[in-house]
Amino acid sequence: IQGSVVFVAPPPTLQAVRAALPDGASPADVALAMDARRDIHRGSVDLARRVGARLLDNAGRSSVEVRQQRLQVLLEATMPAVLVELDYLSSGSQAAWLAGADGQNTLAAAIASAVIDYARHAELL
Repeated sequence: IQGSVVFVAPPPTLQAVRAALPDGASPADVALAMDARRDIHRGSVDLARRVGARLLDNAGRSSVEVRQQRLQVLLEATMPAVLVELDYLSSGSQAAWLAGADGQNTLAAAIASAVIDYARHAELL
């Protein structure tokens, strides 16, 4: 069984936060928006680490890497978000495992467990 990659957006920049606000936004609005983006980033990193740990511990992944990547779906997220690349289809047996119910259920259960753990830790549940 191969490795996985969990992607998160890079930390927010003041330039990006300002660009997302309407023209003429007050310094207070910019500061609030920056704080909110930092909170989202911290949550995303925490979620990514939990997903990675569950994939290693519960889904038999040989390695999990957390990477920062400027992916639009992550950059525009309004809540903590990750994108999970479960595997590379480098062998027929790996492809068959990923396509089968056992592989899909194992990976989905690991990710769901991490999301539930994150939500409990963040006091969302």
